[in-house]
Amino acid sequence: MRVEATDASRKMRHICPGCSEPVILHQGKVKRPHFKHSRDADCPYGQGETWQHESAKTAILKGARARGLEAEPELEVLSVEGDRRADIVVFAPSDGTTGAKLIKRRAFEVQYSAISFDNLIARTNAYMSAGVPVLWIAVIDEGKFRTIDRVEKTNLIRVAEFSAPSWVEDFARLHRQLWIYVPQTDAFWRAWLLPRWCYKNPTEPYSDTNGEYHSGNQGYWYQAAKKRDLYLDGPFSFDVLKIATANHSDNAIIAPNGEKRWLVELHAQVAETHISCPIQQKRTPHYYNGKDTGFYNFVEWVSVDGIDIQAKFIKLAQLPRFQYVCK
Repeated sequence: MRVEATDASRKMRHICPGCSEPVILHQGKVKRPHFKHSRDADCPYGQGETWQHESAKTAILKGARARGLEAEPELEVLSVEGDRRADIVVFAPSDGTTGAKLIKRRAFEVQYSAISFDNLIARTNAYMSAGVPVLWIAVIDEGKFRTIDRVEKTNLIRVAEFSAPSWVEDFARLHRQLWIYVPQTDAFWRAWLLPRWCYKNPTEPYSDTNGEYHSGNQGYWYQAAKKRDLYLDGPFSFDVLKIATANHSDNAIIAPNGEKRWLVELHAQVAETHISCPIQQKRTPHYYNGKDTGFYNFVEWVSVDGIDIQAKFIKLAQLPRFQYVCK
């Protein structure tokens, strides 16, 4: 009988389904409950799995089952492009007569460590070849969010100067929208990565110690090379998220034979199902000493009750802990 770490008892003996060796149950107060192999274990089933990764899988499992869906961890998906063992596969309950599934399977891959773009596409293609749409979810520790602001009059959170790993940006490109799981708060967030604009202060003309003349500058905005602004909508528990297959070309990949293969989308039942970024970055003329410099200011705008207003930010000490409740 399969048991989750959150429901397991220390009085019972637990066996790994991959290698049939005993595993240790950890149920501390800081990290989420999880099983762990002994240090000298050689089992690919749990190799390299962190508590953050296990936490994300548990959240999806429990959330899907709370909605009346069936969900299985570490389920093999057979494919002509390479068999895959999905982190989680979700499907509708059997009809009780023929055992046939009422809807197709949906795979969820949660990623806590780096993955190359080539590997990402190869693994996605394997799922697509098996007829299993897939959604990749990035697992990011709360400690990565250094500067946190709330956009006034909205539920949007801005994480300024976010150092986005390349694989997270790949997820955003692969899917039409990005989903993030934060293990410390056990919450899912709908996310958008936007350019980070920085302002270069004006400088007066001067001569350096070598007598070389510098004309100075009138101040200008430039795009940071390694930093992004991360906007978050949420937090959500998985049981209020609707699972759907994308039906538009922006969320499909092209197979080697030219066939379009669809990915998975998540929609929040209690929020709008729009997938465009709710924040707009608009350019306005930049003036210095009353003169148009030819450069631009970059200002964030947000739509509130159908009206675009300039975004104002309220500094937060941490991510909000509340979660939407499905009504």
